[in-house]
Amino acid sequence: MAELRLKSLTTLSSFKAAGLILIIIMIAVPAVLRDPYLIHVLTLGSIYAVFAMSWDILMYTNQLSLGHSFFFGLSAYLTAVFNSSLRIHPILAIALAVAITALIGLGLSIPFFKLRGAYYALGMAGLAEIATLTVKAYSDITGGEEGIRGIIPLTADYLGNYYIALAVMLASLIFLYYIAEQSRFALIFRAIRDDEIAAKSLGIAVHRYRLLCLVLGAAFAGLGGAVYATYLTIVNPNVMAIVPTTALVVTMGMVGGVNTIIGPALGAYLIVFLNSFFRVAENIRLLAYALTATLILLFLPGGVIRYVMRGVNYLMRLMRG
Repeated sequence: MAELRLKSLTTLSSFKAAGLILIIIMIAVPAVLRDPYLIHVLTLGSIYAVFAMSWDILMYTNQLSLGHSFFFGLSAYLTAVFNSSLRIHPILAIALAVAITALIGLGLSIPFFKLRGAYYALGMAGLAEIATLTVKAYSDITGGEEGIRGIIPLTADYLGNYYIALAVMLASLIFLYYIAEQSRFALIFRAIRDDEIAAKSLGIAVHRYRLLCLVLGAAFAGLGGAVYATYLTIVNPNVMAIVPTTALVVTMGMVGGVNTIIGPALGAYLIVFLNSFFRVAENIRLLAYALTATLILLFLPGGVIRYVMRGVNYLMRLMRG
């Protein structure tokens, strides 16, 4: 796990400047190139970045979830039902789906907060698996294996969808990074992550902060799932499944750098690009994709964010002479 803080950079303003340049590039380049496939990949990258960040916020209080796809898929299905079946406006459908998902995340605090470590991870994995089987069983509502189609999108313009996803990603990044790294909760999260027993001995109400992270994780995973549903206009049981969805988000987090918020977002874009790149060799796609992700984990310990930040510092020093 990466024990990384942006304030450890030589100049935080340098990193902010680099981030601003990257954002400008992400805004300008798709509008100039107007390549539908590139824009599609970037849109998916933004959606999965929100999902990956929502998983990472749980890791700040040692809540390793192997069933985080439950929240992502639940919100996607709720959005689909509200939108496609009940004909609720897409924006209202997304808001309702995210709110309900966050409330369910709050409710899960009752049965799950006594679980720790591997038991918590497996408990969440079991929840996701039960939800996936339930979705398949109640085909009258969920469409079964085929899923729900005909979801009304936020916009029919592919470039418009990209900018919506990018705006959601940036807003999520700013909010979650502030909560995890800049707010008064940051030191408390670090204390809980480093030594939960010691944190309790200092009078920290650990369960409250674990609850905060769980609700935030559920809400932002739900936001990602809702935008995903309105973008692709179809959802199926795979969005709730441990494989591929939870496995994908865990890989994104580990590749990008856990406990950094920004790292999993970078990891999401990287994994989505790798996945799309290896589609040209469909027969070996999964093997090549898995091998590449494994090599990144082996040779870039701490995630790519650590090395990106080192590169930014180096370039800034060169520019300053």
